[in-house]
Amino acid sequence: MFCGFQLGGEVTIALTERQRLAGALACLFPFLLHCMLDGGGGSKHWEATFLYYLAEANRLLGLNDDAMTIYRQPIDAVEQARTLSIPSEVSRAGIVSARHDVFAGTIDFMVSRHREAEAFEIAEAWHARALLDILTESRVDLTKDLSASQREQEDKLFARISSVQRELWSAGGRAAPEEELKMNLARAENELESFQLEMRRSNPRYAGVKYPRPQKAEEITARFSDDGTALIEFVLGDQKSFAWIVHGGRISSVVLPPRKQIEAVVSNYRAALNEHVSALTVKTSIASTDLLGSQLYETLFAPLESQLKGAHSVVIVPDGVLFYLPFESLRRAAVASKKEADAPYLIERFAISYAPSATALRLIQDPKESTTGARGLVAYGDPIYTAVKFDSSSAQTGRGAELTSLPYTRDEVSAIASLFALADRHAYTGAEATEASVKSADLSHIRYLHFAAHGVIDEDNPMRSGIVLSRVAQSNEDGTLQMNEVVRLKLGAEVVTLSACRTGLGKVMNGEGVIGLTRAFQYAGAKDVVVSLWNVNDVATSELMKAFYQNLTRGLRKDEALRQAKLQFLHGARGTWKHPYFWAPFVLNGAND
Repeated sequence: MFCGFQLGGEVTIALTERQRLAGALACLFPFLLHCMLDGGGGSKHWEATFLYYLAEANRLLGLNDDAMTIYRQPIDAVEQARTLSIPSEVSRAGIVSARHDVFAGTIDFMVSRHREAEAFEIAEAWHARALLDILTESRVDLTKDLSASQREQEDKLFARISSVQRELWSAGGRAAPEEELKMNLARAENELESFQLEMRRSNPRYAGVKYPRPQKAEEITARFSDDGTALIEFVLGDQKSFAWIVHGGRISSVVLPPRKQIEAVVSNYRAALNEHVSALTVKTSIASTDLLGSQLYETLFAPLESQLKGAHSVVIVPDGVLFYLPFESLRRAAVASKKEADAPYLIERFAISYAPSATALRLIQDPKESTTGARGLVAYGDPIYTAVKFDSSSAQTGRGAELTSLPYTRDEVSAIASLFALADRHAYTGAEATEASVKSADLSHIRYLHFAAHGVIDEDNPMRSGIVLSRVAQSNEDGTLQMNEVVRLKLGAEVVTLSACRTGLGKVMNGEGVIGLTRAFQYAGAKDVVVSLWNVNDVATSELMKAFYQNLTRGLRKDEALRQAKLQFLHGARGTWKHPYFWAPFVLNGAND
């Protein structure tokens, strides 16, 4: 009999040789029982692992009915493990992320048995579960129950983090103080997280929070019964990847290449998108970029295209690296006719938006604060950074991590504000564009919230990601509105726009998606968040944002408003801006209702 286990280590079961499978099946349950009873191994994690191997063994033996029954059990075990985990976002997400094999393997089996709807439900159980939990808690707003002393303690912890951040940024790269300050920062952040966890544990309303279950396939198909809008949901797997199309009240699925194959092409495509573009190189650059884009088109979109007839709006639920891919920039290769008109970009065919999952989309559409009566604009731009000379002749000026001045953001904010009545607009620029002014403003009834500034993204420690505003010497604030601070805002915004570099990036976790600024603003109450996927051009971004808000004030839907702004670049007279680098970085995440 072939069996093997190691307490506290990895379990290895050979399932590739049929003659060993009977022995593997016979010993799996004793191992499972041993691990569940032993003090070091009794966990839902182990239970999910063993049940999954058991289901796989039954599948390979051809016992498909038994496999069908067993496959759902490890999913249930993972769900129970989530409820028992530390109630922090990363911890909850990590429980599901670590069991990628369980979800992908179960989906593979369901699809092979032509159970597309059930496979789709597994995908929904896989996607954005921590986000669903935190969104639900944010609707309850447990912070209302904090006592005055607890609020004071929390404020002191935030102030301590800001103080260390200010010291860290003024350390000037000196290794010794910088390392010590980083340790101090980590300690302060850990203390804040511990405080917030304790407040949750001690709050009786926390125990009564009703967390939403992933929606059933029939519930989701009913929401996409309109032929004009389709949902596409992806799951990337090590052996196979999958996509589901929900359109016209029907659901279908396709099998795609393995994760690594897709990741390699996406990586090459993103590298091409970020190459320097000039008037002399734009045609060559577009051709090489489109070649890579056409490979992704054929891999990810062509297999499901026949299911999208009649759709003019598409909601995409990405997975893994696909969160960093602007699908609207993909196009098929025009090999036969050599005519661009025969190979339009997807942006020319569809208005595209993105969502963390179909279930999460439904919750985001039910905002934290009522948006009824929300009106007007609050915008922040052209913060004061350092006395850096700005070369206005440079067409490649970006909004990246180097804190150079961004003069076009003042024009951007002024032009956008001019679209609103004087009483309905508040624009903060220069020395007024501060972190303190954001926190002190009543944003609960503001329809549009706009930031035109530098963004800082920390993919290892996403809570440190933020929008960099004017730094005031005598302020208690560090000048960067970070994730933990964003979550404390009370928003009623239809749209929050982060007109800065790479604001759509963060910590990518299997199944969960991107932990970053997008979801922080969603937790705070925003219905839609517009973010960027790479370092953006200052001049082009300013023009794109003006067009976007002009379209919004004309009454266009949010996805269509952004689409039309991009089409102005694509079909405009300025040849350089036809390159996707200039018009494709900004994407719409959220409700789009």
